[in-house]
Amino acid sequence: MPEEIQKADPKARRIAIILVLAGVAVGVISVVRFEHTRHRFAAWLLSDPDQFMDRARIVLTVIAVPMSLALFALALSSWRLAARVIASQRFPPPGLAVIRDTRVISGARARRFARVQLGFAALVTLLGILTPFASWWVFELLKTVTF
Repeated sequence: MPEEIQKADPKARRIAIILVLAGVAVGVISVVRFEHTRHRFAAWLLSDPDQFMDRARIVLTVIAVPMSLALFALALSSWRLAARVIASQRFPPPGLAVIRDTRVISGARARRFARVQLGFAALVTLLGILTPFASWWVFELLKTVTF
Protein backbone atom coordinates (compact mmCIF):
# COMPACT_ATOMS: atom_id res chain seq x y z
CA MET A 1 0.00 0.00 0.00
CA PRO A 2 1.46 3.39 -0.96
CA GLU A 3 2.31 5.81 1.81
CA GLU A 4 -0.18 8.69 2.15
CA ILE A 5 1.27 12.16 2.54
CA GLN A 6 -0.78 15.14 3.66
CA LYS A 7 0.52 18.20 1.88
CA ALA A 8 1.49 21.34 3.77
CA ASP A 9 -1.03 24.15 3.90
CA PRO A 10 0.71 27.39 2.82
CA LYS A 11 -1.76 29.52 4.80
CA ALA A 12 -1.13 27.51 7.97
CA ARG A 13 2.61 27.81 7.38
CA ARG A 14 2.36 31.60 7.01
CA ILE A 15 0.27 31.85 10.20
CA ALA A 16 2.77 29.66 12.10
CA ILE A 17 5.72 31.78 10.95
CA ILE A 18 3.90 35.00 11.90
CA LEU A 19 3.02 33.59 15.34
CA VAL A 20 6.61 32.46 15.99
CA LEU A 21 8.02 35.81 14.89
CA ALA A 22 5.46 37.67 17.01
CA GLY A 23 6.32 35.49 20.00
CA VAL A 24 10.03 36.15 19.54
CA ALA A 25 9.38 39.88 19.20
CA VAL A 26 7.26 39.97 22.36
CA GLY A 27 9.94 37.97 24.21
CA VAL A 28 12.76 40.26 23.10
CA ILE A 29 10.75 43.38 23.92
CA SER A 30 9.84 41.95 27.33
CA VAL A 31 13.47 41.13 28.18
CA VAL A 32 14.72 44.52 27.02
CA ARG A 33 11.91 46.30 28.86
CA PHE A 34 12.54 44.32 32.04
CA GLU A 35 16.27 45.05 31.86
CA HIS A 36 15.38 48.72 31.57
CA THR A 37 13.01 48.68 34.56
CA ARG A 38 14.40 45.97 36.82
CA HIS A 39 16.20 48.42 39.12
CA ARG A 40 12.97 50.33 39.71
CA PHE A 41 11.14 47.05 40.20
CA ALA A 42 13.70 45.85 42.77
CA ALA A 43 13.57 49.23 44.50
CA TRP A 44 9.78 49.02 44.72
CA LEU A 45 9.85 45.43 45.95
CA LEU A 46 12.43 46.14 48.67
CA SER A 47 11.59 49.75 49.54
CA ASP A 48 9.33 48.96 52.50
CA PRO A 49 10.23 45.84 54.53
CA ASP A 50 6.71 45.82 56.01
CA GLN A 51 5.22 45.59 52.52
CA PHE A 52 7.73 43.10 51.10
CA MET A 53 5.64 39.97 51.74
CA ASP A 54 2.50 41.49 50.23
CA ARG A 55 4.42 42.66 47.19
CA ALA A 56 6.20 39.31 46.81
CA ARG A 57 2.81 37.55 46.94
CA ILE A 58 1.53 39.84 44.17
CA VAL A 59 4.60 39.23 42.00
CA LEU A 60 4.44 35.46 42.45
CA THR A 61 0.72 35.43 41.66
CA VAL A 62 1.25 37.52 38.55
CA ILE A 63 3.80 34.95 37.41
CA ALA A 64 1.99 31.75 38.48
CA VAL A 65 -1.53 32.44 37.20
CA PRO A 66 -0.64 33.08 33.53
CA MET A 67 1.79 30.15 33.59
CA SER A 68 -0.93 27.84 34.88
CA LEU A 69 -3.45 29.13 32.37
CA ALA A 70 -0.98 28.64 29.50
CA LEU A 71 -0.28 25.08 30.67
CA PHE A 72 -4.01 24.33 30.90
CA ALA A 73 -4.53 25.72 27.38
CA LEU A 74 -1.71 23.50 26.05
CA ALA A 75 -3.16 20.47 27.84
CA LEU A 76 -6.64 21.14 26.43
CA SER A 77 -5.25 21.52 22.92
CA SER A 78 -3.29 18.27 23.24
CA TRP A 79 -6.32 16.46 24.68
CA ARG A 80 -8.56 17.67 21.84
CA LEU A 81 -5.99 16.59 19.23
CA ALA A 82 -5.77 13.14 20.81
CA ALA A 83 -9.56 12.84 20.85
CA ARG A 84 -9.72 13.74 17.15
CA VAL A 85 -7.02 11.18 16.35
CA ILE A 86 -8.87 8.48 18.31
CA ALA A 87 -12.17 9.31 16.60
CA SER A 88 -10.68 9.28 13.10
CA GLN A 89 -8.04 6.56 13.69
CA ARG A 90 -5.71 8.81 11.69
CA PHE A 91 -2.98 11.36 12.31
CA PRO A 92 -3.15 14.09 11.23
CA PRO A 93 -6.92 13.96 11.70
CA PRO A 94 -9.12 15.14 8.83
CA GLY A 95 -9.32 18.92 8.61
CA LEU A 96 -6.08 19.56 10.52
CA ALA A 97 -3.83 21.87 8.52
CA VAL A 98 -0.14 20.95 8.66
CA ILE A 99 2.80 23.29 8.07
CA ARG A 100 4.97 20.72 6.31
CA ASP A 101 4.30 17.61 4.28
CA THR A 102 3.34 14.97 6.84
CA ARG A 103 3.16 11.23 6.51
CA VAL A 104 -0.29 10.02 7.53
CA ILE A 105 -0.40 7.29 10.16
CA SER A 106 -3.51 5.25 10.84
CA GLY A 107 -4.84 2.37 12.86
CA ALA A 108 -2.83 1.11 15.83
CA ARG A 109 0.01 3.59 15.27
CA ALA A 110 -2.45 6.50 15.32
CA ARG A 111 -4.03 5.17 18.53
CA ARG A 112 -0.56 4.85 20.09
CA PHE A 113 0.19 8.44 19.11
CA ALA A 114 -3.11 9.52 20.67
CA ARG A 115 -2.33 7.68 23.93
CA VAL A 116 1.07 9.40 24.13
CA GLN A 117 -0.65 12.72 23.44
CA LEU A 118 -3.17 12.02 26.23
CA GLY A 119 -0.28 11.23 28.59
CA PHE A 120 1.37 14.50 27.61
CA ALA A 121 -1.90 16.36 28.24
CA ALA A 122 -2.22 14.74 31.68
CA LEU A 123 1.38 15.65 32.56
CA VAL A 124 0.94 19.25 31.44
CA THR A 125 -2.32 19.47 33.41
CA LEU A 126 -0.48 18.25 36.49
CA LEU A 127 2.20 20.91 35.93
CA GLY A 128 -0.52 23.54 35.62
CA ILE A 129 -1.95 22.41 38.95
CA LEU A 130 1.47 22.31 40.63
CA THR A 131 2.60 25.75 39.42
CA PRO A 132 0.60 27.70 42.04
CA PHE A 133 1.87 25.31 44.72
CA ALA A 134 5.44 25.96 43.59
CA SER A 135 4.72 29.68 43.79
CA TRP A 136 3.34 29.22 47.29
CA TRP A 137 6.47 27.23 48.24
CA VAL A 138 8.72 30.04 47.01
CA PHE A 139 6.59 32.51 48.97
CA GLU A 140 7.02 30.40 52.12
CA LEU A 141 10.79 30.36 51.55
CA LEU A 142 10.75 34.14 51.24
CA LYS A 143 9.25 34.37 54.71
CA THR A 144 12.59 33.17 56.07
CA VAL A 145 14.47 36.07 54.43
CA THR A 146 15.51 38.83 56.77
CA PHE A 147 16.51 42.36 55.81
